[in-house]
Parts: sequence; structure tokens; C-alpha cells
Amino acid sequence: MIRAKSLACPEGFESPNPLTANPVTIDAETPISVAATKMLMNRFNSLPVVEENGRVLGIITSTDVLSSSEKMVKELMHLRQR
Repeated sequence: MIRAKSLACPEGFESPNPLTANPVTIDAETPISVAATKMLMNRFNSLPVVEENGRVLGIITSTDVLSSSEKMVKELMHLRQR
């Protein structure tokens, strides 16, 4: 599960001029590996995390992906040493 960084957006806010008609997004249940793949394939450094209705929950960045990967590697190394 992805923990999105919260975006400070007024309740009910909708942009009158969206930047992209069909943006590449993920939902909160998207695995980190899928988010990373979408970022790499599209050459993005971040992706919006949205609900089913399109409401933005937050954003995941390449730094978040790297941080998560680093934590997983450390956990695996610790388990391997047992």
C-alpha cells in the first residue's frame, strides 16, 4: 500500500484548466513496483495518487520509491543474516 503525501487543497477545489486531460495516476493500493514502472516508462519523477472518483489523495515521488526500496533491502539483509 502506498502512503501518499497529503496535498493542501481546499475542499471541493477543482482546477478550471487541468494540465493534462488523462494524467497517469495510481491508486492507494498500487504496489510500489507498479508506481516505479509507470514513472520510469513515462519519465516522471512523481505520480498523483487518486481515489476511484478521481479525487487526489496525494503524490508519490521517485524519492519515496527509492526510500522504500532501501528499507526493503535492509530488511532482506537483516533476515538473511539470521
